[in-house]
Amino acid sequence: MKLRSTVGTLGLLAALAGKCVGAADDFARERDALLKEIAAMAAETARETGRPAYGARVMAAIAKVPRHRFVSRSLQSQAYA
Repeated sequence: MKLRSTVGTLGLLAALAGKCVGAADDFARERDALLKEIAAMAAETARETGRPAYGARVMAAIAKVPRHRFVSRSLQSQAYA
């Protein structure tokens, strides 16, 4: 079940990465990496939290928000870190 959930989450991430706001922008790769990191952390902590993945709507919101636009230019490289 855990593998199935992780595979499903990764598929969702791939779909969301292509649909996020400004997917062709300079931060698309960083945004995709953040989504994968969040999914991996959810899977790793599933035993403690009882939740192997975040809901699709939560992940879609994270994929959609252009975090780099909410920080000054000098900090944009850290927006997805």
